[in-house]
Amino acid sequence: MNPQIILDKDKVDLTHVNYMEIPEFGRKYFITNIVGEAGNKVSVYGHVDVLSTYDSQIRNCPLIAARSTNQYNFYLHDDKRIYNTYIENQYLNIGNDIGKPDTLYLITLGTGAPAP
Repeated sequence: MNPQIILDKDKVDLTHVNYMEIPEFGRKYFITNIVGEAGNKVSVYGHVDVLSTYDSQIRNCPLIAARSTNQYNFYLHDDKRIYNTYIENQYLNIGNDIGKPDTLYLITLGTGAPAP
């Protein structure tokens, strides 16, 4: 995970390098330090780049995401999701002859929840 490799200074140019890949290990690394050694050698210290090394495995991993920007799962609770509630009044004509003129009929339908 944190290799140290010793290289010959004459065979590599490490002037503008901050990343390396070691195919034999099957990993990619951030270079954390470069230290000069005796005998025209240099020690290169690395730390594994987890996201880049395991990119294909991560992308093919089956999972249930609690939050997503483009695929919603309405069966999972998301306390960051904004819910909009709208009241829609709907009026229906139930006819002219519904009873005596002094009798008022009021028909309401709803969910029973108070309006915000």
